[in-house]
Amino acid sequence: MNAPKSEPGFFADIRAAFPQPSAATGTPPPAPPVLAGVDGAHPYALAALRSQCEELAAAQPGNRNHLLNISAGKMAGYVAAGNLPADQTQRALLDAARTAGLPDSEILRTIRSGWDHGIQHPKPVPDTDKASDDWLASVAPATPAGRPAGPTRSEADSTLTAAFVDGGSFVFDIPDITPSVWGAGSEVLWAEGEALMIVGPSGVGKTTLTGQLVRALLGLQNDVLGYPVNNYGKVLYLAMDRPQQIRRSLNRHFQPNERDTVARGLIPRPGPPSADLAQHPDLLRSLAEAAGAGVVIVDSLKDAAIGLADDATAAGYNRARQKCLAAGIQVLELHHQTKRGAGDKQPTTLADVYGSTWITSGAGSVILLWGEAGSTVVRFMHLKQPAETVGPFDVSHDHDAGKSTKVDKADPLAMAQALAASGGMTARTFAMALHDTDKLTAAQLQGARHRLNRLVNEGRLSARDLPALNGANPGKVYLPARPAAPPTLPGLP
Repeated sequence: MNAPKSEPGFFADIRAAFPQPSAATGTPPPAPPVLAGVDGAHPYALAALRSQCEELAAAQPGNRNHLLNISAGKMAGYVAAGNLPADQTQRALLDAARTAGLPDSEILRTIRSGWDHGIQHPKPVPDTDKASDDWLASVAPATPAGRPAGPTRSEADSTLTAAFVDGGSFVFDIPDITPSVWGAGSEVLWAEGEALMIVGPSGVGKTTLTGQLVRALLGLQNDVLGYPVNNYGKVLYLAMDRPQQIRRSLNRHFQPNERDTVARGLIPRPGPPSADLAQHPDLLRSLAEAAGAGVVIVDSLKDAAIGLADDATAAGYNRARQKCLAAGIQVLELHHQTKRGAGDKQPTTLADVYGSTWITSGAGSVILLWGEAGSTVVRFMHLKQPAETVGPFDVSHDHDAGKSTKVDKADPLAMAQALAASGGMTARTFAMALHDTDKLTAAQLQGARHRLNRLVNEGRLSARDLPALNGANPGKVYLPARPAAPPTLPGLP
């Protein structure tokens, strides 16, 4: 199948070609039955189109245009690679967007925007091994007779250069603030395009915290632990580790009146995958794309890949993770911690996380939850950060309600206020309270100093330099922010 050209008149006849909503009722037509069988479509691409249209038809105001743009770009890539027909794919997207309630003027403009980008980047179906083929056969019709199972050699070769980007844009066109899935400003817990790992022993609330993230990702709450969460469409939850326990935990997070939202946005897959994700690195992305998911949750890593202490296994899983991220799918992973830090104490570094170094090296953010199994209060530590370090602090879990709350014992603003009468707060004093120890590492002290200086730059604290003693570097004390000077009237002193 030849890829269509992306030219100014490409969508010129789309309005006339497809039936319009009723002028009398304004009711959009239902999603088209053409999805039951699209001529010349590869079964994998057809499954992806069906999933995208179902998600789009159920989209809510505020997310519809964004989702339509993404869907048009993805499906145009399959069209460009010869795996979907252009006309039926456009019609499916148009009617699904009408079902969601978008007006035609917005639909056509948004489809064109996404389509023009996607058509320039052919998207062959993933290479699949026997394990992936078994799974694909369960979600898509059989491949039509005479149709190759994958892209031709020339189509595959074209994807090599399609992945290249402009060097100037790659180096210089960087947002001033790190785009985040979870977090805001410089406090980013989960950066867009980077995997988040939540690490901890059994019973410390990893699934409880994840359930709240799922609620927020579905648009049912705005933040988790006080940090905002953005919406990325459907969530594929790979419930591999004790799926019935995961099911009970998630049940505590949702109310019966939220059932429709959960049914549209959450796609659980109980049990282990059909193959080891480290050995078959395309499978994770294949699962997510076939589900039409913008986020995939891996619960847990030990069930996704066997032998994570082995460097080859960990590198193979990291490849699976990076393939998802490269496809625009956000990744959250839960990981069991089976070893302690030095002296059998709480882990404090990435080296303390169980498994090969390639597991944490490939993640953008690593959060450690630490405490006794079943405890209502656990310690939150940000072992690897995409921006500023968040925490450490305690987290209080209400397991029955599925709610977690940040408990910050070392509030720098409150401490500066309390110590102002005695001359102010030093970075060491704050670091000792923050880390609950008087034996600070250089990194802990530097992190505390950096956090206080940021508050000074934001105008929330003030600082006063201290004289240098015995040749040492000058010190600094931190005080409450100085009140703004009152305005003066002209002619008055």
